[in-house]
Amino acid sequence: MLKLGFHADFVNRIMRCVTTVCFTIKINGVLTDTFRPPRGIRQGDPISPYLFLLCSEGLSCMLKAVGPVYISRGIRVGVHSPWISHLLFTDDCIVFSEASQGGADRLVEILDRYHRGSGQLVNQDKSAIFFSKNCPTEMKQVVSQRLDIQKEARLNAIWDYPRRQEEI
Repeated sequence: MLKLGFHADFVNRIMRCVTTVCFTIKINGVLTDTFRPPRGIRQGDPISPYLFLLCSEGLSCMLKAVGPVYISRGIRVGVHSPWISHLLFTDDCIVFSEASQGGADRLVEILDRYHRGSGQLVNQDKSAIFFSKNCPTEMKQVVSQRLDIQKEARLNAIWDYPRRQEEI
């Protein structure tokens, strides 16, 4: 938040909300002793969506700021459409980039900086890479190894879903 330009007093107030939270649970009408969650705030906490937006804005700024260095502009759906370099969802991120050693190195650097600043990590077991049909096998291996993501997404898998009767 400091890197995004928020005042230190505001950041300290937010961090107090995150680090001083405690809970009690009512069981059979009786409140338990208070306890602190071991992992801070969780999904469903009132402040969670706002902190997510701040974190995702930080990642988005990093991807935009260093994008042209090695990470390509991304993709666009039409000649007059804007370039899309990344899409952020609740707990997912899609990055569009050229498959190259430099691009993979740069993405690892960005994600490492993001991890140091936010504490969030990429789950390589749940991650996948999609390569275009023009990408050489050697480059696929280089990028997969550098990102430490072994699962390759298939375009066919997107279309391999049961169709409704009206579509057949």
